[in-house]
Amino acid sequence: MKKIIISIIAVLFVTGSLGFAEDTFVVSGELVYATEADIYVCLYNQQTFSDWKKTLPPGHYTQKLKADSSGKAYFSFTNIPAEEYLIIAFVDANNNGMLDCNTLGFVEERTFFYKPQLIPGAGTNWYDQKFGVVQNVSGIILK
Repeated sequence: MKKIIISIIAVLFVTGSLGFAEDTFVVSGELVYATEADIYVCLYNQQTFSDWKKTLPPGHYTQKLKADSSGKAYFSFTNIPAEEYLIIAFVDANNNGMLDCNTLGFVEERTFFYKPQLIPGAGTNWYDQKFGVVQNVSGIILK
């Protein structure tokens, strides 16, 4: 009887704690660009986006990839909490592990965005290019 009660308590504890688990999702897709250089795909939230030209997002929000023989690099961000994000990818032409900008702050390496700029050449804009993650997001194509 004691084992049954302990088993019931354990089941209630596990199922009860699952109700408090944060939902996480997968954001995935591909970048189409033939290059031998490293490619960085970065998933920024509003907080990390503010310094996107100088700092890569932390941990698993940045992926370093290589294009395959067909010129495609596949990315998959897992365990992503529901929030708004913006994807920026760049080709690290000089392999220094960072996005290079000139002294005026203009990007000098090839960049890709999940959502295009509303006004071409107007610059990256959080409010125009963000997207919400409330479920798995797949089939993203950057080119």
